[in-house]
Amino acid sequence: MRNSIRFFVIFNLSISLANAVECESYVGTRPTTITFDQASKKFDNLTPKSEFETTLDFEARQKKIADSLGSDDLIILNAFPEGYREGIKYNADKKEFNITPWALGLDSYYRMLKIFIRLNYDLTKNRDIYSKSYVTIFVNQDTQKTGEFQATNQNGVNVTVKKIKVLSNIIYDGSNLFPQAMNSKSDTLGFVKIEPDGARKFKDSVKFAFVIKPKEPYFLSGSHKTNTPKFNDLRDIDEDFFILFASVKCALVIDETGVTVAAFKANK
Repeated sequence: MRNSIRFFVIFNLSISLANAVECESYVGTRPTTITFDQASKKFDNLTPKSEFETTLDFEARQKKIADSLGSDDLIILNAFPEGYREGIKYNADKKEFNITPWALGLDSYYRMLKIFIRLNYDLTKNRDIYSKSYVTIFVNQDTQKTGEFQATNQNGVNVTVKKIKVLSNIIYDGSNLFPQAMNSKSDTLGFVKIEPDGARKFKDSVKFAFVIKPKEPYFLSGSHKTNTPKFNDLRDIDEDFFILFASVKCALVIDETGVTVAAFKANK
């Protein structure tokens, strides 16, 4: 039993070290990145199983798409909403940027995503994707007011309800990613050394990307009402989900020349 435990520890340590080395290998390189939309197009033919399609035919179609991906990882560029730039803090005395999880669009828990997956995916096929603890990567999230309408609240008072449409592009691993930052009070993924005279330019032009390996069920999309009007929240929100299921390996920090200046491994 003791030998088994020792082997397990060594085995997991080896995996951790291998992941760290793999991520560090990107530093100094110019990775070929693609957008979330380009990645999702790879799964255009992955439509839900039809009632007239046998399970064998559906699984064969899934396998064909999986085989077409090849063995190479995908490197997906974060769309980087402007508000995320506040997640990059420069310390002029130390000549370094503190890269926080929020700069990369990481969210420790998003209840509506979990509800959407439960309603739109047969969890008997793979319960691992419905974990209790997970980190969501928002590659992009766009919110727009689409209109408004009049309603009467529970007190009989006329109120104006705002109609809102949210579009969320998400990479979902189903595991507790970047625990060094997400499970601590440090709020730090890592640091990037930049001289003061180049710091402002770096902050204005820096890009982030994620090294991933798509996994079943690969891709899921659809709409869900994530908020109905309440007495203290007069918003009617519909959210369009576009979810890419993948094993996330690394997060890359890329400068204005396209060179990776830092890489952080996703798991311990």
